[in-house]
Amino acid sequence: TENEKIQDKAMRLSTFSQSYFGIKDELQSAENWATAVYELSAVRKCDLPLEKLLALVSTAKAVHISFQQELQERIKNDSDKKFDDTYIGGDDILPILTYVVVQASSESLVLKASDLMLLEGLVDPTQQNAEPGYYLAVFHAAIQWIQEATD
Repeated sequence: TENEKIQDKAMRLSTFSQSYFGIKDELQSAENWATAVYELSAVRKCDLPLEKLLALVSTAKAVHISFQQELQERIKNDSDKKFDDTYIGGDDILPILTYVVVQASSESLVLKASDLMLLEGLVDPTQQNAEPGYYLAVFHAAIQWIQEATD
């Protein structure tokens, strides 16, 4: 099935570096986004669509929080302040979340394209253009990226 193909590809990609996914050097996580991977793994335990959607948003927030914590450590350990204007922009989140999906799927696929399509159909229209709708679209793009990646 399509999900099995994505799962196989995710398993093969799980050993690849953050750079392979297009994550800029200055944004790479020393901890390999472990907190976000943990948050995304919680999707497996979610039964309700809203719970799954909130788990996706929590995963994205974990990326930003982890990045800020690691950035503060870098600034503290490097006195020249070259990291002051480093941030995760809109173009940066897709490669990071793709990496997180792959890492969270190293044993079994954490997100299926069919689940994401179901969620897209069930999202409250007021949420479509808000944070949940945005991250739902990003995770959908991440699954597409994995599907089309050459390993």
